[in-house]
Amino acid sequence: LGVQGKGEWLWVKADDVTLKTGANTLALHDVSGFDGRCDVICLTTESRPRREFQSLKARLVESDLTVVGGGIAGICTAISAARLGLKVALVQDRPLLGGANSSEVRVHLGGYQNLGPYPRLGDVVAEIGPKAGGNAQPAERYEDDRKMAAVKAEKNITLYLNTRVTAVLLESDGGVYRTERSPKAERIRLVSGCDVVSGKEVSFRSPLFADCTGDGCVGYLAGADYR
Repeated sequence: LGVQGKGEWLWVKADDVTLKTGANTLALHDVSGFDGRCDVICLTTESRPRREFQSLKARLVESDLTVVGGGIAGICTAISAARLGLKVALVQDRPLLGGANSSEVRVHLGGYQNLGPYPRLGDVVAEIGPKAGGNAQPAERYEDDRKMAAVKAEKNITLYLNTRVTAVLLESDGGVYRTERSPKAERIRLVSGCDVVSGKEVSFRSPLFADCTGDGCVGYLAGADYR
């Protein structure tokens, strides 16, 4: 797989297979050597996988602000909003927080903080950031527990780990989830995702959404401008 398309997400049929009675083992082998990615594996007796989302039947989480992405931007957004009194749903697709600055990726946390005209900008970063810097250092250098503790200390934040957002519902869509880019930007009503461990779908509804995913997938699906 992987030779079709030009980098976009798409369904690719792997093969017809007969499963033996009892336990079967399914595995993926990344031969690209770097960043091979698969979002969904679907076993079906239908001629093609279903692309429609049944997310209106999924668990519904309501909040004042939904923050998608639990890297440094998402953590800071969630903590700042929670301290201003908003009820926040923080959605992260990994089992830990930190994004590129986590022990999974191990990228140095840099940037200028506490400068005019916004001298308080950077306070939250200082709270959650590791005390030591550097790229590709030992895992403990990135202090994942410190980030997690800061989020869990905020009573207005509810954290959803291992939850990948894959679709948005726009105001004018009449209940149809978009898993491909909208032709024009519209107000987001819901975002929908999946717990990658349990497979259960969950939808998040709020008047405000923050796309802190790093690759801007929520904004892209909603038709936001980009370059």
